[in-house]
Amino acid sequence: MNTSLHLRGVTSLINVTNQSHSMGLFMYREGGKDAEFTPFVWFYFANICTLAIIATVYVIPACVVFIRRRVKNHCLMKDVRKAVQAYPKAAITGIMPCYLPNEQDIMVDTAMHILEHVASPGDFKLHIVYNTPTPMPEVEARLKALEGEHFGRQLKVSNCHGSRSKAENLNFAIPFVEDSHVVLYDADHNPDANSLLYLYEKMERKGLDCVQGSTYIRNITESLLARFVDAEFFIQHFLIFPAMKFTTRSAFFGGSNALWRTNVIAQKTFNDKLQCEDVDFAIRMLLDDKNIDFCPEARSGELVPGSLKALHKQRLRWGLGWDQISQKYWDVVVSAKSTVPCCKWLGLLNMFYFRIITMFVTFWGIIGCPVFVLMSEEFQGVTSMGPAITGIRRYLSICLLTHLFLCTAEAMCQVHHRGKQSAWQTFYVIMFIAVGGLLYIPYQFWLQSLSLYKVMTGQVGEWVVTRRESMTVGMKVSCSNTSLSTAASSAGDAGMKRDASDSSIFASASGDGASKDGSLTEPLLASA
Repeated sequence: MNTSLHLRGVTSLINVTNQSHSMGLFMYREGGKDAEFTPFVWFYFANICTLAIIATVYVIPACVVFIRRRVKNHCLMKDVRKAVQAYPKAAITGIMPCYLPNEQDIMVDTAMHILEHVASPGDFKLHIVYNTPTPMPEVEARLKALEGEHFGRQLKVSNCHGSRSKAENLNFAIPFVEDSHVVLYDADHNPDANSLLYLYEKMERKGLDCVQGSTYIRNITESLLARFVDAEFFIQHFLIFPAMKFTTRSAFFGGSNALWRTNVIAQKTFNDKLQCEDVDFAIRMLLDDKNIDFCPEARSGELVPGSLKALHKQRLRWGLGWDQISQKYWDVVVSAKSTVPCCKWLGLLNMFYFRIITMFVTFWGIIGCPVFVLMSEEFQGVTSMGPAITGIRRYLSICLLTHLFLCTAEAMCQVHHRGKQSAWQTFYVIMFIAVGGLLYIPYQFWLQSLSLYKVMTGQVGEWVVTRRESMTVGMKVSCSNTSLSTAASSAGDAGMKRDASDSSIFASASGDGASKDGSLTEPLLASA
């Protein structure tokens, strides 16, 4: 009896195996019968195949970047303050462009934070250059009163008359720079104490023309929105961008928290007619074969947009800016194949054109097609999508889990940055990937589609200012002139001055501890 049952079980297993092997590679099972791929299933299959290639091109470099960063940080343990001293002292000018009506409540706090806390490899001065559509005499007078020495460093304030954009403010300020290097900061940025040292050390070590630092949200305790934007920034700056740089040998300038050689940035002017003047500037520099790199360890905290509406306007402006530039420089990028190194040329294609394909196949491969299959009566009887689609979906699941692991592990390794808040960041990184992606991917697809439509139909519109929340010690404050008037009234106080010798890292900087907003100075680790 046992032998008979055993033989019957073996026979059934053989039949099942033969049936599975009899299913063609490009067939699926519906109602117990094999069916050939329909045009829609071929469309789905093409999307996930492309997505599998994209995932491979990202996951492998991301693993290399993660492992390489661990080796550098734990084996070399380089003290950036000591490493910088291996290079000549460099005088640096900081430029902070501001739109006065929108940023009058945060710009002075930002300036004082930079002057007091940010260590420099040499002398440092800061130039605030602002524009305003209508005169604001009282505010401008108090702002002008701040000119002079603070914490052993010089502060200069200029009104760029007639300016209507950040680009025009920068074009006004850059010709006045006499130092060998210039660093750009937005009005809401509070750079970490050692961020400028990381930028300078990497620039000198690799002979770069520009080094782009990373950003995080410093007022993350204010809202769930701030938490998720912070998680998004972390994933981009610590894994996605470095992986892209590893693959294509190309990086881009992001507009703020970036160090330039003055003789390089002065070669061109910013285009004030575009939505993203920084990206336009970056592509022109890359076409001229200038060397730009990312430095995630050079961190700067910014404020989250004040609402979902403000965030949407900001992201739409970014999308419009990238698509404007992609359209404008298509012929130039194609013709640059013979003049730009191959990896850098492929990097340009990836940054400005493949990103659109990536967004398309990501949406349809992960969200669009599966949702259509679930809702369509045509596929209600489908029990298996066949070996080809099933195999690729399993591979994509492995890539997704690898991405989740890398992001989580990197967040855990960076928990030293803000202590408890960085520990919470790890949780939100997991939530952003595991749950937020179901909303993030469709939103990004819709945003990309809307942006392309507006660019193609000439409905871009004018540049829109992003409204920010003012913040003092991590809490919201009302929009008033309090911080400006307080800073101006104390501009002459001895407590805001220190000996000029303290303005360089070759002496002791005052930014070794926690900043007022809770952003802690990170340990001195090697730059990736």
